[in-house]
Amino acid sequence: MLGFYNYTTWLTYLGALCGVSGIWSVLEGHETLAVLFLAAAGFFDLFDGKVASTKKDRTEQMKKFGIQIDSLSDLICFCVLPATLLYQLAKATFPDVDRLWFCPLAVFYVLAGLIRLAYFNVSEEDRQKQEAGVRRTYTGIPVTTVSIAVPLFFGLYRILLLLFAPDSGVRNWELGYFAFYCFELLFFGFGFLFKGFKVAKVHGKKMLVPLIIGAVAVLGVLVAFFLNLK
Repeated sequence: MLGFYNYTTWLTYLGALCGVSGIWSVLEGHETLAVLFLAAAGFFDLFDGKVASTKKDRTEQMKKFGIQIDSLSDLICFCVLPATLLYQLAKATFPDVDRLWFCPLAVFYVLAGLIRLAYFNVSEEDRQKQEAGVRRTYTGIPVTTVSIAVPLFFGLYRILLLLFAPDSGVRNWELGYFAFYCFELLFFGFGFLFKGFKVAKVHGKKMLVPLIIGAVAVLGVLVAFFLNLK
């Protein structure tokens, strides 16, 4: 069979599985489940490189395959999935409006992520030829950031909706969150490509920071979901 299937790729494959499952959930109208799959994909992506580096006898082909498959998985999880979620939010917020009006934003966001990931692959191969060890900084916002940002604000929105919507009206909150989500995709789309952003890659104990924030985001989504069932 083509490809590599040792433990160094398992987390990447699980992340891709979460991405596809999230897209499928969106198409079935399960936004909350899709957001949870997005967060899970971010969790797997946080550790896949760390796990891969533990295999000391990796060949150059294995290393290059790891870079490529990781970026392809990122494209599914952190580019296509959030863009698909935009479609579902537009459908729910504006049921009588043609969703094609929102297509340019989705296309821009996915294209920005695609360009960033392709550029990263090229620059990472060049970097590995010139220096050993892991990358210290990223130029531009990493696409994986959305796996924390989207669940965090989605969970916050759902909780605020349950607490305050009866007084201020559900429709106003729906419109407000949709506008914010559009801004979110626009911000990250430009952030993916903007060279002015320098983001340090988390290592060691610093990995606890995105883990804790991600856990809080997931907890918020779950709390809002279960409160909504009552």
